Amino acid sequence: MNLERVHGFCYEPIPEKIVPTLTITTAPHPTSPELAGYRSVGGKPASMMKRHCSSPTKSPKKQKKNDEDPVKMTYEDEETKKFAALFGGRHKEIVLFKNYIYTLIESYLNVNVLYRINDRLQIIATELGIDNLCKISIYTPGLDVVGTDFSDFNQKTIFELLEELSACITSNDIITLLELRIQVEFLCSPKGHNFELKSRFRDSFISYIIDDFKNTRLCGFISLSYSLLKYEQKMKYNKGYNVKEVLARAKQIAKKAGLELERPLSLNDMMIVADTNQLRVIILGEKNNELFIMLNSIPPNIDQSGRPLIILFMEGESYYPVKSVKSMLQNESSDLCIFCVSLVKSLFKHLQVCLKICGMCRNPSCMNPFIEDDKKTCFKCQRDFKNQKCYTNHIENKVCSKVYKCEKCDEVVYKHRKKQHECKLLLCQTCFVKYEPTTRHFCYIPKVKPKKSAKDLLSIFVYFDMETFLNDEKECVVYLIVSQTVCNKCTLTTDDCEICGIRENIFKTELNENGKINKFTVTTQFINYLIELHKRLPTYLIYPLSHNGNSFDAIIVMNNIILSNIELFGKNGPLKRGNKLITMSILNHIFFKDTLAYTPNVPLRSYPDCFELNLNSNQKELMSKTFFPYSFLNEETLNYSGPIPSNNFFNIVNMSEEEQTRFLKWKSSFDDKEYNIQEEAIAYCKNDVSLLKMGFETFRLIFLEKFNVCILNQTNTLAALSFKLYRQLHMPEKTICVVDDVHDSKYSQEAMEWLCYLEYKLNKTRPPNTPEIRMYTIRSFGREAKIAVGSKRYKVDGLLQNGRELMGLPYDSTKQETVALEANGCLWKYHHACGAPNVMIGGMMGDERRQRMLEKESEIKKKYHLVTMYSCEWLKLQKSDEEVRNFLKQWRQKYSKHRLDVRASFNGGMVDSNYLYFDCEKKGENYSIEYHDVTSLYSHIMRESDFPVGEWENLLGDQLPSVDELEKLLKETPNIGLISCQILPPQDIYNPILGVKINNKLVVPICYTCAKLKSSVCQHPIHKRALKSVFTSAEVAYALTLNYKILNVYEFMKFERTEKIFKSFVQEFFKLKLQAEGVPADMTKEEYLKFYAENGYDLDGDKCKKNKSLRLVSKILLNSVYGRFGLNAQRFKHTEIVTSRQQLWGILNDTTKYKVSEVYFGDQNCLVYYKRLDDQPKQRSTVNVAIASYIASLARLFLHKEISKFKSTDTAYHDTDSIVHINSGDKEGHKIVCPKLPLLGHFTDEIGGEKGLKFISIGPKCYSLKTIKK
Repeated sequence: MNLERVHGFCYEPIPEKIVPTLTITTAPHPTSPELAGYRSVGGKPASMMKRHCSSPTKSPKKQKKNDEDPVKMTYEDEETKKFAALFGGRHKEIVLFKNYIYTLIESYLNVNVLYRINDRLQIIATELGIDNLCKISIYTPGLDVVGTDFSDFNQKTIFELLEELSACITSNDIITLLELRIQVEFLCSPKGHNFELKSRFRDSFISYIIDDFKNTRLCGFISLSYSLLKYEQKMKYNKGYNVKEVLARAKQIAKKAGLELERPLSLNDMMIVADTNQLRVIILGEKNNELFIMLNSIPPNIDQSGRPLIILFMEGESYYPVKSVKSMLQNESSDLCIFCVSLVKSLFKHLQVCLKICGMCRNPSCMNPFIEDDKKTCFKCQRDFKNQKCYTNHIENKVCSKVYKCEKCDEVVYKHRKKQHECKLLLCQTCFVKYEPTTRHFCYIPKVKPKKSAKDLLSIFVYFDMETFLNDEKECVVYLIVSQTVCNKCTLTTDDCEICGIRENIFKTELNENGKINKFTVTTQFINYLIELHKRLPTYLIYPLSHNGNSFDAIIVMNNIILSNIELFGKNGPLKRGNKLITMSILNHIFFKDTLAYTPNVPLRSYPDCFELNLNSNQKELMSKTFFPYSFLNEETLNYSGPIPSNNFFNIVNMSEEEQTRFLKWKSSFDDKEYNIQEEAIAYCKNDVSLLKMGFETFRLIFLEKFNVCILNQTNTLAALSFKLYRQLHMPEKTICVVDDVHDSKYSQEAMEWLCYLEYKLNKTRPPNTPEIRMYTIRSFGREAKIAVGSKRYKVDGLLQNGRELMGLPYDSTKQETVALEANGCLWKYHHACGAPNVMIGGMMGDERRQRMLEKESEIKKKYHLVTMYSCEWLKLQKSDEEVRNFLKQWRQKYSKHRLDVRASFNGGMVDSNYLYFDCEKKGENYSIEYHDVTSLYSHIMRESDFPVGEWENLLGDQLPSVDELEKLLKETPNIGLISCQILPPQDIYNPILGVKINNKLVVPICYTCAKLKSSVCQHPIHKRALKSVFTSAEVAYALTLNYKILNVYEFMKFERTEKIFKSFVQEFFKLKLQAEGVPADMTKEEYLKFYAENGYDLDGDKCKKNKSLRLVSKILLNSVYGRFGLNAQRFKHTEIVTSRQQLWGILNDTTKYKVSEVYFGDQNCLVYYKRLDDQPKQRSTVNVAIASYIASLARLFLHKEISKFKSTDTAYHDTDSIVHINSGDKEGHKIVCPKLPLLGHFTDEIGGEKGLKFISIGPKCYSLKTIKK
C-alpha cells in the first residue's frame, strides 16, 4: 500500500474523481450544543452538519496558499439571523479536511497542518475585517474540543490555540481522523451612527445639540465634544460655546485619535479616543430599566483623576451626551459614586469602603492622616474625627443620623440595620459562624438537618421522553413527547390524581398547510404544560425527569427556551461544569434532572431487571422488539401508514445474528397488516416513559422510605446524593474541618522571614517546661489573621496572643494583651526614612497608600499593641546581626515560597502495563494468566482506615521536625496529615509508589528528570532525580519502608487526631447489599449468616432476600461518597441573561472582571457564561480535599502491597483495584486466595472457571485477555 503525504496526513490513494474539499461555511446559530462541546441535539455526527456553501478546490498537493474560496455570509434561518444580529454575533465554520479515513501523524502535524490552520484563520480575519472579539474552536472526532474564550482576534490568540492543539495531538500520538473543523464566533462591537432620541432619559440630554446634528453620523464625536466643552465651562475654562465650536472641537478630537470624523465609533474606538485625548470616558447603558457601565476607559492601576470626566449614554446605535447624571438616577435603584466612578445600590454604604474619600466624614477633600493630638470627638455619635475640618464635614453630611459607636465594643453600627448588633464577633463567610477576633477559626462541614420530613415535601415528578428525526437541513426536530406525572401520594397508582391532574400527556406535532413542521411546536407545548402545572400548584417543586437528559432531552428544551423566552431561567441559567450540563431550572420551581446521573451505567433497557419491575404482557412484548426505522422518518413520512419499510431503514447491517433473526420474525408479523409509524412511535415512547417512571420511582422510594431523603432535592448527581446521605445519617458533628486549596490573600517573603525569626527568638528565650509559642500567620494557619476595631475589620501579617509581656511592651489598661504585627514594604507604604519614591501602584499614589496605612495603624493602636517592621529596617538588621543571618541561612533551606497545595496530593488510581504481550503456550503447559479484582476497594479503605480530622496547623521553617523525628512520628501515626517535601526514590525498585504530575498526568517514576524528558538512560544527580510534591503522610511512611529517602521537608499540614469516620456508613450499606443479594443456592441461611458474622457483619436473617433494587442502591452509594470531598468548585461557570448589545459589551469589555466563554442568542436576550476574575474564589463549606486524597492514596498503597507479594516479572497489568498476573506453576510463588463469598478488601476471580492463555496491551486502560475453560 502506497501512502501519500499531504498536509501532515497519510491516507490511501483516492480515485481521481474524489478529491479532498476545502470548504468555508456559515452556520445559522452562533453557539449550538454541538459546537459548544455538547453532543448535537439530533445526535448527528460532525460529518452530517449541513454545508451552506461549498465548492471543490484543487488537489491539496497543488493548492496555493492564497487560492481559497471567497467568504460568503448566508443564513439558512432568517429568525436566527435576526437574533444574532441583535447582539452583533456572526459565526464561521471552516472544514479544512473532509474525506475518507485519514491517519494523523504527529511529526507532520506540527509542520504542515498547524501552518495551514494559521493561514486560513488569517485569511478569514482579512476578508471579514474582524477587529472585535472572537472565540475559536477546533473540532475533530477522537480529540477533545480545543478552543479559546472570547478575546481579541490577534496572532497571539491563534498561536495559543495551535499550541493547545499540538499538545492534544501529541498526547494522543496517532489518531484516526475523519474531519477537522474550525469554528470562529465573532461578536461585533456596537457602533454609534446618528442621534435617535428614543430613550426614556431624554430629559437628561441636551436636546438642541441632538437636533442640530440629527441626520449626521457624528453622534460619537459630537457627544464627546459637547461633554468636554460642558466640563470646561464648569471648571471655568470657557464662558460658553455654540454649535460651530462643538463641531470644531469634535474635529479636533477625531484628528488626535487618528479617526475619520464620520466614522461610527465602536467601544474599542472610544478607548483609543480617551487615551489620545487624555480623557476619562464612561459610557452608560440600560438593562431591565436599570443603568450599568458599558465602558470605563480608566485603567484600574493608573491615576487619571486630573483628566476631564466624560459621561455618555448609549442606546441602540446612538451615543448621547449626559447633561445631568443626577436626573438620570433619580428614578433608578442605583447611585453613582463620582469619586471612584462606579454604580452602587447604596451610596452611603459604598462610601464607607470607597478608597477615594475619607472614611469618617465622607468627604474627598479630607484625606489627611489621623493625628491623636488633633482629634475631635462628636458626643452625639461618640466617634473620634481627625481634626476640626473632618468633624465639621461629618456634621454637614449628616453622618450622625445614620451611624453610632457601640459603647461596649467601639463598633460603628448602622441605626437602620435589621439585625441586632453583637459585640466583638467576626462573621465567617464560609460557614457563617460568628467567632471572637484574634482567635483562629475553623470551619467544620455541617451535618444535614432537614427542616421537615422528606415525605412532607411538596413535589411533583414528570417523567418524559421525546422522539426526534433529522430534517432536510440536518436539524433535530421533535415530533413527539410523552410524559407521565406522579407525586408522593399517587406514585403507586395508575389512575389520574387530584394533585397531578391527567396522568399521561402526549404532545405531538402536525403538518402545516405547506406540509412542513415547526421544529419548536412540541417542545413549546411541553414547556407550557410545565408552566401551567406550576401556576396551578405554585407551592410545589416540579422535577421533569428524562434518561440521559443532560446530553439530549434537556439540551433541546434549553435551546427552545433560549430562542423563545430566555427569561424563564430567572437569574441563574443552566448550571454547567466545563462544557457539561449539570442541571437546569426555570421559574425557580421547575428543575430538570437526568436520571442517568443518579443511576450511572444503568441503561433504560436494564431497568426491568435491576429494579425487578412487574411488566404486563404488552410492555414485555414491546421490550422484546425495540426496532424502529429512524432513518425512514421525515416530514413526508411522518404520518406514513402502509407496508413496513425495507430492512435498510432498520439498520439491519449493524445487528447481530440473533437480533437479525428476531427482527425478521417481528417484521413478518406485518405481512398481513399495515405499519402505522405514528402508532408505533407513540407505543414505544409510552413504553419507555412507563419503564423510566416505574424503575426510577422504585429507586426514589427506597431512599424516601428507608432514609427519609428526597434524592432530587438539592442534589444533581449520585456523588452529591451519597454525600448528602452521609452528612445526614453518619457524619460525626464538628469533626471534619473544611480543607480546600482556596487562598484569600497574598503575602511577602520578607514578612514571613521577619515573623518566623521573631517566633524563633521568643521560643529561644521562653522559660523551660512552658508551651511552645506559636504565632498566627497566613502560612501557619492557612489564612490571614483578622482583628476587629469598632466596626472595621483589619487583616494583619501576624498575631501573638498574650504577647505583650513576651515582647516586653508596656502595660496599657485600654488595650488587649494581644500583639498585632505588620511588615511594611518601603515602596508600597512610601517610607520616607529610606527615600522610597512616590509611585502609582494599585491605582493609588504612594502618599495616598501611606495615609491609609497610618489610619489603619492608628485604629489598631486603640485596642491592640502594634509592632511594625519596614523592609529597609529588616535588611539593616540582617547586615548588623549575625544571629539573624545564621537563622535565615538555615531557614531558607527548609522554607518553600509556595504554599502547600492540598489538591496536589489528590490523584487517582495507579495503572501500569508491565507486559505488552505474553503467550502462555510458548512458555509451557504450567503457565496461565489470572485476573483478580478487589471487592469494593475504596469502601474497604473507608471502613478500615483512620483519617485525619479535627483542627490542623501548618508547620514550616523552624517548626518542622527533623527528618529523623518525622520518620519516628510517621511510624506511630502514619495518617496524620499532608507533607510537602523532596524525596528520593531508590534506583533498584521495580514498582515505585510515589507519583507526581508531569504535563498534568500522574506518573510514578524513579527519576523525575527522566520522566519529564522521556529519557531511557539516567545519569542525573540526586537533586534532579528527586520528586518534589505534596504527599499524604501515609504515602511517605510507606515509601520510607521501600528505601525512599526524605531530602527536604518544606511544609507539614498536621491534623489534631485521626478517626474512623466512615465505618458506620460503610457497615450499614454493605450490610444492606449483602442482605439484598440473598442466600446463595448452594448454602443454607445459617451458613451464610455464620460466614459474615465471623467477618464482622451481623446480618438479619429475615431480611436476607434477593432484592436487586436495594442491592443497586447500596452498591452505588458505597462507591460514590468519597469523590465529593474533593469537589473543585472553580470549574463551575457564572451565568447572566443579557438584554441588550450594550450590556453584553459591558461584560466583554471589562476584562478585569469577566472572562466570557460562551454566548447563546435568543429572540430578545442572550445567555452569557463567564468566570469572574475579580472575585476571590470562595471556600466551600463542604470540601475536605485531604480526606479525598487519603482515600485515593490508601487505595494505591493497598494495591502496591498486593503487587509486591509477587515476583517483579509475574504481574502483567494492574489498574486501581485489579491485578492481571502470571501463574508459572511455581509452588513457592504467591497465590491469591479468594473467599467463598464476597468480602470488602478481598479478591474475587474475574474469570472464574477459566484460565488466561494470552495477554496483550498497548498501554494503560487498553488491554485484552484470551481465556479457555479449565
